[in-house]
Formats: sequence, structure tokens, C-alpha cells
Amino acid sequence: MILKFLLALSLLMASAQAQSLKVLSFNIYRKPEPFGFGGSHAARRVKRLCLELAKSDYDVVLLQEAWLAKDRKRLDNCGFPFVVNIGTKVSSRHPGRAARASREQNLESGLLILSRHKIVDRFRYEYKLDGSLWSIFKDGEKLASKAAYAAKIETHGKTIWFINTHLAANYCNTFPRIGCNSYEALRESQLEELSYVVSKLDGAIVMGGDFNMGPSPVSRDMAWLRFDDYFPGFAQADHDPARNSTSSILNNFNFYDMGKIDHLFGSSHLRLSQGALAFTQLMNIEGRSLHLSDHFGWQSVIHFE
Repeated sequence: MILKFLLALSLLMASAQAQSLKVLSFNIYRKPEPFGFGGSHAARRVKRLCLELAKSDYDVVLLQEAWLAKDRKRLDNCGFPFVVNIGTKVSSRHPGRAARASREQNLESGLLILSRHKIVDRFRYEYKLDGSLWSIFKDGEKLASKAAYAAKIETHGKTIWFINTHLAANYCNTFPRIGCNSYEALRESQLEELSYVVSKLDGAIVMGGDFNMGPSPVSRDMAWLRFDDYFPGFAQADHDPARNSTSSILNNFNFYDMGKIDHLFGSSHLRLSQGALAFTQLMNIEGRSLHLSDHFGWQSVIHFE
């Protein structure tokens, strides 16, 4: 009788696991540092991140700001057998940036999707609008190819789309925004484009990444207040927006608090639970006490309804 009970319990646990996926969204803060100067020890942090991901139990990882090809190559090999890494096609905005071997070069979208489950479809969508030419040396938004990555993942007889994105950043650290470039209108335009892309997909969808907007007054845009109109039925895991700050002054790379600007949303086909910060601890990285990024990660468990 006890043996039958344990067998039934193990089958029940296996079935529960089959109906859920653990997902991480993480902006890794990998800016180019010429000749190793820059103070963020980026290459060392990427190396440590790869080790941490390899031993993690995440099913899917959405990464942003993986700006350099050499780091992307390392992250391609962190224990996840399936990777989405799609370069740009030749475009009028970046005519010299044709993808080599269909993979991103330096300073494109900075996006990656890592998965332990088979990817059966994928695409990349590049936003039509980007930053100001007059601010190219101040914020670099014009240099990047801000985009969305999409991966259709097959697991346990089900398929689910994962969308990873990084919208234009907000270069204001106080509220109200005075004498700084918030790019609020640009973010709204990108969000509107993203909503069109998502509306064309079938079935269950998880959408995540660095949206550079959220509930904090510093990062709260009109587009954020209308988010439900753009993505009806999408919801996050329950969390405390005051305490769960992903761009936090508690991080040793930050000097101000933007609040929770990294998110994971699920469509109405899904339920999200166990929303929590990730990689909040300081780590000994080759003798230095550092966080892995200037962001904390955001994780959730995705349940099929």
C-alpha cells in the first residue's frame, strides 16, 4: 500500500512539473568596455553568469544587453541546448550590419533566448523607430537595433511562444522628468509595435524583458497605464511592486531606483506564480564583490491552464 502511494505521489509530482516552466528575464549589463576599461568588470561577470545559469533550474531564460558577439558565444554554451540568436538583415538604418551566419554581431539587439526545451519556430522583429541622432553619444539608443525575439517552444506535448524584448531606456532618474530624455513616446511606439506582433501569434504566450517602464513614478509612462489595452488578458505573477525593484539602489552598480522595469507576462492561457527577484546577492567574481548586473533578474513559474 505504501509503495503504491509513493508511486502515485511521484506520478502526480511529475505531472505537475510537466504543466509548469520556470522562466527568468535578466538584463545582464554587458556594455562594451574598450581595452577592459569601464569599471563594471563585464567580461568576468558574463563568465560567472554562465556558470550560474548552467547549474540553475530555469527552463527558459530571456537575456537582454548581451551586446558583444564574444559574450553571446559564451552564453550560447551555458547548458541550454536550444538558443535563439538571430542577426539583422541588411536595412536602410544599418546597411553594413548584415548578419554573419544568421547570428548577431556587436551592438545589435542584445537579446538572447536560452531553452532546455525544443524550439520549433523563431523570428526576430526590429522596431521601426529608435533613439535621437542628436543624443547618439549621450545615450547610444540610435546605435542599438532594439527588437523583439520570439521562440515557439515545445514541451510535454504543448507549445508556447516566448517573446523577449528591450524597449528604449529612460534617461531620467527623478520624477517629474525635467531636463532629461525619458523617451516616453518612443517606448510607447515600440510597445504598440510589439502588441501588433503578439496579436498575430497563436496559443499561449509568455512575454518578458526589460520594458524600461513600470509602477514606480520614475518609470511610469502613459503606455504603462494603458498596458491592458495593448495586451488584453496578459498578467504577471503576484508581487509587491514597492519591494520587487529590478533596477534598484540596493544594487552596487546603481545610484538611483527605477523600480520594477523588468517583467514577465503570461497570456490568458497561462497562470504565473512565484514571481521573485533573482541574482540579488553579491558574488565573489575573481576577487571582487559584485552583483552580476546593474539589474536584478525577475523570475516566475508558468502554469498551463
